[in-house]
Amino acid sequence: MKHADEAAKMRERRGLMYRFIARFYRREADLAFLETLAAMRFPGGNGERELFESYRLFTRFLEENGTGSDTEEALAADYARIFLAAGRSDGEAAFPYESVYADRKRLVKQEAWSDVRRIYREAGVGLSDAPADCLEDHISCELEFMACLCGGQEEAAQEQQAFLENHLLNWIPAFTEDVLKYAETDFYRAAAKMTRGFILLEQSLLCEGGIESGTEA
Repeated sequence: MKHADEAAKMRERRGLMYRFIARFYRREADLAFLETLAAMRFPGGNGERELFESYRLFTRFLEENGTGSDTEEALAADYARIFLAAGRSDGEAAFPYESVYADRKRLVKQEAWSDVRRIYREAGVGLSDAPADCLEDHISCELEFMACLCGGQEEAAQEQQAFLENHLLNWIPAFTEDVLKYAETDFYRAAAKMTRGFILLEQSLLCEGGIESGTEA
């Protein structure tokens, strides 16, 4: 019973982290989200290097910029620049869709999109939180799907590992590298580092059996 309880708590924590990270990409950071971040106490100590670097960047950004409307506007502009290529004459951006990174032509609605739609359908998962104009292989949708898997039974670890290896690891490292390239604020640099650090930690946990054993790296 103790093992089952610990494993369930760990799955819950992982699911919350997936949903937390998804929020950075679903839409612009509003005042409520900034206030939530400012109230958080990020962990310290040893762990995944990029995760702790992201905590440092978030803390510094919020201390220097606050959570007011000026910060909200600056982050909205950075969001549009990074993910929508707003204001960029070359049209380059970190477009948040797996198809763009998995397909050599960098087009949406390619094989990766079709595959995740099939996976969601077979799993019986509906992503009600996603914006209406958001394709299913948007990073926020894929992270939300992993959160849903974490909310299932212990046996779902195999499905989690398969989706991580076949989809998230297939493009998120390159995507987050582009976010770091195009971001002009430490806020989105921190989001990119947190995303990549957590995905790599998940890879380690799933491959080493930490999910089943109820232990954390």
